[in-house]
Amino acid sequence: MVLLTVTPAAKAAIDVYNNLRNVEVDIDSAGSEEPSLLQASIGDPISHSQLIEISRFLQDKEKHSSAQRLSAEDGSTRLDTLLKGSKIYTAPPKQKPEPVRITFRIVNVLRISSLTWYVIRAQNMSNSWHVFE
Repeated sequence: MVLLTVTPAAKAAIDVYNNLRNVEVDIDSAGSEEPSLLQASIGDPISHSQLIEISRFLQDKEKHSSAQRLSAEDGSTRLDTLLKGSKIYTAPPKQKPEPVRITFRIVNVLRISSLTWYVIRAQNMSNSWHVFE
């Protein structure tokens, strides 16, 4: 699925689309991976298939009713007009998790404990060699 950015023309078409459909719950994007169109703003993601659906819906409405017309002279419901100026949407990078701070004291305790283990091990080894002499 290709995600594009919402342009001003697409935003206007989305608003008309939502008003004509009296959408309270975004049924089309519920349970799907497509972004919601209920509160879309310029620069938000929108899928190419959603733009196609909006364009087709508005063109069909213009053909069948003259009451809710977008300006047909400028072709504002045509797909190429809705796509004009749109870019491929790139999601903002995720914030990096804050690094874990290990205090100097904990590091020293770990060093001392590991050194203590080596010293005890070395003493046991030296004691065992004395046994065989």
